[in-house]
Amino acid sequence: MFNSNNGYSLADIAAATGNSGSGNMWNDGGAWWIIILFLFCFSGWGNGFGFGGGYGSGNGGLGSPSGQGWATRADINEGFALQNLQSGITGIQQGICDSTYALNNSLTNGFHGVDNAICQLGYQTQQGFNNASVALMQGQNALATQLSNCCCDTKSTI
Repeated sequence: MFNSNNGYSLADIAAATGNSGSGNMWNDGGAWWIIILFLFCFSGWGNGFGFGGGYGSGNGGLGSPSGQGWATRADINEGFALQNLQSGITGIQQGICDSTYALNNSLTNGFHGVDNAICQLGYQTQQGFNNASVALMQGQNALATQLSNCCCDTKSTI
């Protein structure tokens, strides 16, 4: 029944037993972590730094297996050379991508021009048919009107 009205809370138990958790790090011998930290850092386990080993080929030095991750001048030079190669390859890759993009744009724009020309030709052809149809209809209407007038004139003269 923690944190309820039916029983004691954790804070009540800690206050009653005198175990508040504060001050235990320093007052009750809690400084043991400083001694362990001192042992790890300065006893020779820290890759040769401190009291045991130094930079020799003995305990933790360059010649030992624990010193095998250290970079030499040749390693650093090789890293720079590889970085230059990678940068060059990246530049070539970007150049190819840029040229492909430009080629794609020019093809798209070229085909768009052909598309527009074909559409315009279709529109112009349709407009020509429309104009011819209108002229033909006007001619037929004029002819029908003339025939109608001719019949009416002939009928009125008789």
